[in-house]
Formats: sequence, C-alpha cells, structure tokens
Amino acid sequence: MRYRIYTMDVSVDQSLDGSKSQKADPGTTGSASGATGNVTEDGWSYPTTTDGNITSGFKTAARPDHRGVDITHSGGSLNKPIFAARDGKVIAAGPAEGFGNWIIIRHQVDGKTIDSLYGHMYNDGVLVKQGDTVKAGQEIGKIGSDGQSTGPHLHFELWDGGRISDNGQVGKETNPEPILQKAKNAQPDNRSRDV
Repeated sequence: MRYRIYTMDVSVDQSLDGSKSQKADPGTTGSASGATGNVTEDGWSYPTTTDGNITSGFKTAARPDHRGVDITHSGGSLNKPIFAARDGKVIAAGPAEGFGNWIIIRHQVDGKTIDSLYGHMYNDGVLVKQGDTVKAGQEIGKIGSDGQSTGPHLHFELWDGGRISDNGQVGKETNPEPILQKAKNAQPDNRSRDV
C-alpha cells in the first residue's frame, strides 16, 4: 500500500487564494448578549452568571501561585457573559501573556484603588476597550479558553493598589472569594442597566 503526503506552503495569516486575513482587534467585533449582573448594595457584582462556581480557588495548597479564582459553569462556560465586578474605567483590554486576552478595570473603593482582572477571552470575547467607563453588572466580555487555559473558564483577580501602573509598580493580589460569595447572592438592581 502506498501513501502520498501533501504539504501546503501557506502561512496561517494567508488564505489559499493569496489574500491576507484580517485580524480583528479585541473590543471591536464581539456583541453583547444583553445580560446584566446583579449588584450588591455596596456596589459589587458577580463577574459572570450566578450559575458559575469557583472551581479553583485563590492560592490553594495545590496552586500556591494562583493569584485569583477560576469560575466555570456546569453544562459549559464558553461564551457565557462576563460582567464588570464594580463601576470603573477599563485600563487594559486585549492580548496579555498567559491570559490570551484580558480586561482590567480600575475601581475606586473607599478612597482606595482596586483593579479587577478578567482572563482567557478570545479576541471576539473582549467587548470593551481601554478608556471605556463601565458599570457594575455591565457585560464586558465572553468566557473563552485562550492563553494558558485547559478549558473555557473565567479567571478573575482583585488587586489592592492596582494590577498595573505607569511606574511599573503593582499592588497586592487579594482573595476575591468573600466579595464573590456576597455578590453571587445579590438581588437584581437597576444600577447595572444605567450604562
């Protein structure tokens, strides 16, 4: 029996007809589902639909360097909405090493700077861009599995003092689980709809 091997000498960025593919920038192609998250009385929202559960915690014995939590949904997480955890301003949205794509939102909470980080979206799953102002519970993205990821999930972090800054200094990662537990049990609130 003989086998014939065929090879193609075409780059991934070039289609078979010779035209170049167009890569969309994050925050420019996806569309929101119209979903909104519930907001607590003190302004926090669960960062995805409340049927999502934490499946990997903050700095566990098995993952001491895990600076956030991973949230997945039974029945599948891909393209589930991601909500802003609090009112704030988007300071980063797009490619980031290890995250595929990320979104970072800067919040002011009781006079302190807190950054929330959302990771592993695909390009079309980033629904905001740097400089956007967002409200707690507003849809900002869609769950993906880009970057260092073993399956669709939302990686979520909170940083007291900020995750990134102009001078290269970063704040301190903070366990988001107490805030998330409270936010998961929040009742519907119209503040998330006034975008």
